[in-house]
Amino acid sequence: FVDEGMRERIVQSFHDRHESEYGHARLAEEPEITGVRLLTRAAIPKPAFSGGSRSARRVVAPPTTRLVNLGEGFAETGVYPGPELGPGDVISAPAIIEETFTTIAVYPGWEAVVDDAGDYQLRRV
Repeated sequence: FVDEGMRERIVQSFHDRHESEYGHARLAEEPEITGVRLLTRAAIPKPAFSGGSRSARRVVAPPTTRLVNLGEGFAETGVYPGPELGPGDVISAPAIIEETFTTIAVYPGWEAVVDDAGDYQLRRV
């Protein structure tokens, strides 16, 4: 695989590919590698899952509200600070959950439940 002629074959292959893609080749110029893309894969152990929500469901009242339009016109909508929610908390629609890097809208006909890992599960009710 690696031999004395490898370098020349790589340079010629580069020039051939350049000509096929761009319609010309600069045969007098030495190709320069400016970037490399690497694809790799590795076997990892199967992750253990916690099984979702085992915490008791607890309906949470919104600490604040504001007028929000979630497709059915403006209505007073509960606003929840996400970092204050915990496993088992149920947020009924309409609602807004404000997280540090995102905002989650809980539309009418849906609810959000915080699972044991702290993730939100949106469910149609």
